[in-house]
Amino acid sequence: MRVRIMTEADVEAVAGLYARSWWFAYGGMVPAASAVPAVSAVSAVSAVSVIPAVPAATPVERMPTDRTRRVDLVAEEPDGRVTGWVSLGPYDDKGEPARATPTPDVDGAVHTLYVDPDRIGTGTGRALMASALTSASALGFHRVRLWVVRDNHRARRFYEAAGFHADGARTQVRVAGAPLAVVRCTYTYPSPPPP
Repeated sequence: MRVRIMTEADVEAVAGLYARSWWFAYGGMVPAASAVPAVSAVSAVSAVSVIPAVPAATPVERMPTDRTRRVDLVAEEPDGRVTGWVSLGPYDDKGEPARATPTPDVDGAVHTLYVDPDRIGTGTGRALMASALTSASALGFHRVRLWVVRDNHRARRFYEAAGFHADGARTQVRVAGAPLAVVRCTYTYPSPPPP
């Protein structure tokens, strides 16, 4: 498995992955009628993703660092199947409690991370997160934040193992009419040692 920059050719595969993974993660937390149809999954992926004009073989380490400071990465199996997706960029604090206001010049965000349910526990998510954190640092972010559903215990354990910690910010979002409590987690890069 390798992690590479997402290209336009990956949108349909990522949309299918998104729909399967979303339902696997949240199916027991929201009404059954809210299953993510493939058409809306394509729209969701297209809306979130910033797809650069680079070849699919471009290594993550050589990604372009354009002004958007955003990148989408995919995990790809040797057979070419896309089995994971992570989208990151500047942190957007809209709707966040006023007590903690990060600055876009410092804080990045994992906007979404999904792994095909049959690849959970194989290292795919860890490889995506490691590449995302490396990319975020290369984009100049000093911290990376994300929001996670409070009751998604698997995801919370995953993020904690990756070095994120709940930072006290909480809110509630509505998904298909169902209220879901979410907590914010933060990853802070180690400070360089003094000279």
